[in-house]
Amino acid sequence: MKVAKKGGRAKSSKMVTVLCSICGMDMDCPESMLSAERHFCERCTDLLAEGYKPEELKMDKKSLAKYFRRCDDIAEELLDLTFYGFWKKMKDKEISKEELAREFYIHGASSMLGFLISTGMPPPFLDDLEEAIREGKRGMVK
Repeated sequence: MKVAKKGGRAKSSKMVTVLCSICGMDMDCPESMLSAERHFCERCTDLLAEGYKPEELKMDKKSLAKYFRRCDDIAEELLDLTFYGFWKKMKDKEISKEELAREFYIHGASSMLGFLISTGMPPPFLDDLEEAIREGKRGMVK
């Protein structure tokens, strides 16, 4: 909790979680700013400053649907860029199909998480994800 000095006395500025008016992600907002009509997270504020339009930053299913059509094309381009170098290292190894599938899964998942971080996902999310996975594994053992 931040404490601001005002008139010689400390004033408490309580933070409240609200949704960003553009992308819908959770964000912290000082209680004193709750009366504002719209709230913008740091990511959206930065992207608006770079010239993006609010409609380009929306994260709802309807606005994202137009980008999903491009995923196959981009995946093909990523395949051309990254797959063959990895395959060159793996093809001469004597490993089972399961081991090969595990290697490719790990490579893909690692790339995906790195991509998410590069697009603005807070790196501490990895700690939360790791803890959620541990909890899931504990639930599977029972």
